[in-house]
Amino acid sequence: MALELHPNDNAREAHPTLWIFSGPTIGFVPLAVLASICSFMILSRNGLDWWVAILVSTLPCVAIAGLAHFFLNGKPPSYLFDLLALASWRLRCWLYFAGWMDRPPIFSVRAKAPRHPREFNL
Repeated sequence: MALELHPNDNAREAHPTLWIFSGPTIGFVPLAVLASICSFMILSRNGLDWWVAILVSTLPCVAIAGLAHFFLNGKPPSYLFDLLALASWRLRCWLYFAGWMDRPPIFSVRAKAPRHPREFNL
């Protein structure tokens, strides 16, 4: 059986991976660690017990891992922003139905440039 050569372009398509973080989301790992260390230092210097400070300071790591797992991995690039736009629209609808807004919300209407007064021919 002859050895077959398969061309690959791995050098051109580098996708670093660490646990559930892959590609561009790998940049969130140092941010999560930095936020955890900073929150632990702040909490421990303000007199909180060490075990409470550790529990609270792991929340940024858990939150960023959850964000990467549920909203970024295997989803289209605009998935998170689409969900945020939908949540914003639902909140505005709820505010309108609760009576806290005067006008109903408008979803996905492009802003039009104002017309010049010469177009009215008065």
